[in-house]
Amino acid sequence: MASQLPVSVGETKTRMEVITDQDQYVLFKPESKLEAYIIKKTNQQPCMYTLFGILSTLEKIIIQEKLYDSNNPSCIKCDTDMSEAFNMWGLHLSEIKNIVV
Repeated sequence: MASQLPVSVGETKTRMEVITDQDQYVLFKPESKLEAYIIKKTNQQPCMYTLFGILSTLEKIIIQEKLYDSNNPSCIKCDTDMSEAFNMWGLHLSEIKNIVV
């Protein structure tokens, strides 16, 4: 199987041109606030990430910490750390992939 090269990912509006395979490994930008948020919330520092893994981890954090509107679970209410990572206080579930990428 061909090796997969890492792709950079950041917490800003910088878009990646190609991420079609959610199993492709990605790298965070140096000093990424999103990576720091994930490490803080999970108490783990994985050396390899996939887009699917990042999104799954965020989903678990959102569910465990109830960072959603109980009347509309598609609306995510950012805690202080998430708001710093995403630079916003709330978002819709459909926006999260675009914000991460």
